[in-house]
Amino acid sequence: MAKRFYAVKTGRVPGIYRTWEECKAQVDGYPSASFKGFVTEADARGFLAGPSQSSTTLAEKPKKCKAGKAIPSPAPAQPQKEYDEGKIIIYTDGSCLKNPGGPGGYAAVIQVGKSVKELVGAELSTTNNRMEMQAAIEALRLFDQPADIILHTDSQYLRKGFADGWVEKWKRTGWITKAGTPVLNKELWQELDRLRSIHRVVWMWVKGHHGNPMNERCDELAVGAAINEAEKNGWQGKKRG
Repeated sequence: MAKRFYAVKTGRVPGIYRTWEECKAQVDGYPSASFKGFVTEADARGFLAGPSQSSTTLAEKPKKCKAGKAIPSPAPAQPQKEYDEGKIIIYTDGSCLKNPGGPGGYAAVIQVGKSVKELVGAELSTTNNRMEMQAAIEALRLFDQPADIILHTDSQYLRKGFADGWVEKWKRTGWITKAGTPVLNKELWQELDRLRSIHRVVWMWVKGHHGNPMNERCDELAVGAAINEAEKNGWQGKKRG
């Protein structure tokens, strides 16, 4: 049976990928890369959560499968046993009542073993992308020692910054885009990159507003924080632009 899920434990951007081409981009030429193909997503997730294993070599190229993208990781309704030992699960979300320039909120739900913590914050004038990034920053800042973290976001902007190599490219170009303009949200990208260098972060995309309990909770908290910020400052305008 063809392998349809490729788990990268050690590579440029650890995570689960749906095609060999995407997997290869993360491990080809990467020192001591560790990755493996699986038939089921559950097995792939188990490989990521398990102890370190010997590296797979590129000579073991798996069979081809249908094209696809890195898949979302389904949220748990309760703490997942597979991540109890040493794994930290984070879900993040951001909201902006009028994007750009309106009040915004961010939130994160953090699971460490069977313990779950929530954090929220807000800004009076911001953008949705900045709130998505701030949520991840504040969640990662909670841990002052290197940790294994699986961070779920419904923001492709945030995920692609690392999964598609945007940040590495911007660092090489002095934080200038192809169009010759400064990279937006540079200071937030730099802080995320700093935090990423401390921790081993697996970036996972989850489809927003699609019944994922922890993602839905993050959305509720982020929107609530934005509304509270708006009301506190007497802001009036179209909500959730």
